[in-house]
Amino acid sequence: MTPVAAMARQGRSSSPRSGHGIACSLLLLGALQGVPFVGRAPFHESLAAQGTLLRAADQEVEALLAQAKALREEAERDEAAIRAAREAEEAEAAAQAAEAAAAAQDLAALQAAAQRATELAEAATDPVAQARAAVKAAKAKLDIAKLEAAGAGSSGSISFFVKAAPSAPPSAGANPSGRLEDVKLNFSGTVMTQAEWEDLSEKFKDMNLIEQFQTNSKVGPQGRRKLKALREGVAGRSFILPGERVRLLKEEQAFRNAFKRFPAQTLNGYTAEKWAKRGEECIIEKVFNDKTITCVFADASRLDFPWEIVDGFVDD
Repeated sequence: MTPVAAMARQGRSSSPRSGHGIACSLLLLGALQGVPFVGRAPFHESLAAQGTLLRAADQEVEALLAQAKALREEAERDEAAIRAAREAEEAEAAAQAAEAAAAAQDLAALQAAAQRATELAEAATDPVAQARAAVKAAKAKLDIAKLEAAGAGSSGSISFFVKAAPSAPPSAGANPSGRLEDVKLNFSGTVMTQAEWEDLSEKFKDMNLIEQFQTNSKVGPQGRRKLKALREGVAGRSFILPGERVRLLKEEQAFRNAFKRFPAQTLNGYTAEKWAKRGEECIIEKVFNDKTITCVFADASRLDFPWEIVDGFVDD
């Protein structure tokens, strides 16, 4: 029995006939109703507070997931734009090589240029770059036919008289010094230096959970692995990131196996030109979502490889 009820009962028993005790008790009860509650909150109010906290946490998680989705979509759009630009650039380079070979009447070089343009047309994902490469391949094949026709002798046998091609002047991407660190690179966006990566790994320890999540989303899977290796002091690892200086596999079988995801003689597949680069150092210029990279070598040549070609790379 509560104190108020007890007092009311006492009031009733004190003066049962006159009703004076009942009236006093009722007056006291009315006065106590305005007194604020002191003590533990009722159970249902505690549950309501917990529900509010849970809803706030759910909303925060939804916001983080939406931000991660937006970052992925932005990365995919950038990837498509970069790939289209690269394919256009390669198609133009193949066209220039075909025109140079045709001008020099170098049949072997013209055939190689036609083959390269055909490969680019088959591998291109951008319709414009694909059409451009196909046109250049057709033109190169037409020039080949003209050279073959011009070289036919009176007996019907084909006799080729090919001019010695003059030494070509250095291209815009040439590297006269022959040193890898002097190669002109064409990065897409900002590339972090090693010092910046080390600084970020130190700052990462003091970030809150949301800041760490945003940093991980920004640097991507390989960036997260590099940050973890730096924090843990792990050396000897290679990471697939723009600006990273890496070395290609040298062992013959391992080198060939690295191309198993792509057909030979394609943009990302095995070629004799890539075979000649076994064990060489290079700089990663571009990284693509299909786990391929564009590498730049000391002679300023650019070739596309699967990630697996990098010595020391681990996709864990």
